[in-house]
Amino acid sequence: MSWRRILVTGAALSCATSGFGQAPELSELVDQLREDQQALTQYRWKSRVRVALDGEPIRVELFEERRRRNGRLERTPFEPRPPRDLRDEESDDEPEAPPEPEPPAPEPAEADPGPLGPAEPTDEQLLTARIAQLEQLARTYRPEPRLIESLLADGSVREGAGDGENAGLTRVEAWDVRQIGDSVGLWLDSDSRAPRRYEAMTLIDESPVQIVIEFTRLPAGPIYAARTAIDAEIEGKKLAILTETFDYQRQGG
Repeated sequence: MSWRRILVTGAALSCATSGFGQAPELSELVDQLREDQQALTQYRWKSRVRVALDGEPIRVELFEERRRRNGRLERTPFEPRPPRDLRDEESDDEPEAPPEPEPPAPEPAEADPGPLGPAEPTDEQLLTARIAQLEQLARTYRPEPRLIESLLADGSVREGAGDGENAGLTRVEAWDVRQIGDSVGLWLDSDSRAPRRYEAMTLIDESPVQIVIEFTRLPAGPIYAARTAIDAEIEGKKLAILTETFDYQRQGG
């Protein structure tokens, strides 16, 4: 027996009691996720990653992204094109003389070998490593079709009462997904079954980590993760990583 546990709440499940087979409408969710994932392979987009430590912004990065057909997300640093040099269009001007050649650089002095053994990593290197570690952790909890399908198939589904901000939405919850003690929650539109919000609570090095994804839909296009927030702690400080995606363009268009 699987050690995963699942709870589905919301007005749309008033007829469900237990067992995935008694909530067949949820099977459409996995199909929809697969369709949207496949549709996104036709697009390129940009992502902006903002990092803050104890509320103070410390890093902003911009990337170009696309999803390959195998589902893998491909990310490359974004390099904006330089503005066109209008002087190239002024044919009446005399061409500029070529720049003087630069003098040869002096020979570098021999570095002091210093003490034996590897150098201690800097604070910046440690932070970069922690960010990469958290982003990798978030990828393992990403609500991919295979993960959602396995959770629905292995768990038990029963009716619950939605209230507060969850009123009118269906919420699928699961515990002990990737490690003992973690949990995930997926909020769905009760009519369309479109995902609205996804949340995972887990641990890294015994420190709590929260991953929240907010979804939206492209005009006449697929649903995509518009905003992903990762909140964690590093040496007693609050680390926040916010990724926003935008400027979706069809490839070849």
